[in-house]
Amino acid sequence: LAELFTAFENEEEAILDEITYSQEELEAIREHMEQLELDILKQVELTWDQQQDLQKMLEGIREEFRKMKEIAQSLEALQEAADKHDLFSSDLLEKFNHLQELINELFSEDLMKNLQNIDEMMAEMDPNKLQDALQSLSNNLERIEQELDRFIDIFERIKAEQKIDELRTRLETLAEQQEKINDRIDRTHEQTDPSTFSKLSEEEQRQVEEFSNIRNEMEETAEAVEKFHKESSDQLTDLKRDPLMNQIYADLQRTVNQLRRQNTDDALEYSASALENLQNLLNEMQNIQQGFQSATTREMAYKFQQVISDVLNLSKSQEQLQSETGSVPNNSPR
Repeated sequence: LAELFTAFENEEEAILDEITYSQEELEAIREHMEQLELDILKQVELTWDQQQDLQKMLEGIREEFRKMKEIAQSLEALQEAADKHDLFSSDLLEKFNHLQELINELFSEDLMKNLQNIDEMMAEMDPNKLQDALQSLSNNLERIEQELDRFIDIFERIKAEQKIDELRTRLETLAEQQEKINDRIDRTHEQTDPSTFSKLSEEEQRQVEEFSNIRNEMEETAEAVEKFHKESSDQLTDLKRDPLMNQIYADLQRTVNQLRRQNTDDALEYSASALENLQNLLNEMQNIQQGFQSATTREMAYKFQQVISDVLNLSKSQEQLQSETGSVPNNSPR
């Protein structure tokens, strides 16, 4: 289970890196485009080099948009993997689906077609029309950069919530497994085959290791959450330092030791104590998760709506740009 979560998070980090890189590339293209706007003010028509430069800029925009569509596909694949392996809650999976829809909306087919047509139309425009079209396109690129900023913020919020959900899921699995081990210990007796005790001690040792990993994960989760909800972050930090954590670890380890000695009564006592405390710990984690969701869900929903609204306005701007460029006569001077 831990390996599945790690692989999922690595994929998400790769997607975030790609989005950040594309955002930087679009910013560089926009700045170059703004410089071209200034140059056009001083000229009667574009030079051949400037026309080639403009074509490269438009091709660069299309390339970054193509990458964004691939990112949307990667998000869809991640969502399917999370659903298949039951990694996260249904509420979190729904938010992840909204995330995928956002990137599809931001880089819709209509928006891409509009941009793809601009380079063909610009060849027929006079400098004044060209400058206006470039300025409009530049403004829209800047707005896309801003929407990507919001997208990244939403993505990181979801990742923070995922970290909490991961801890809850792993603790839940740990408690369920401990209950099964506890029941099996309860069925042992003096005549139980030594191999049974050996197998139980090995399984309990894996419980010790997983609990230790979960405890270490709490610190990383607290750091991821702090940016969005300080109270939840502090609660996670306090929980990691709670004496309950040391008690659980000690009980699990003592259970291992008593199983190795084939001491049923003591193994059962320590196992039962570990199970009870794991269930208490799980309740604490569920409370932290609920607190985080209550504090951040409304703000996240607002950000989703804000991006959708801005994307609709952006599409209208692109339609206007295409209309303006398409209205230029074919025999306009180049």
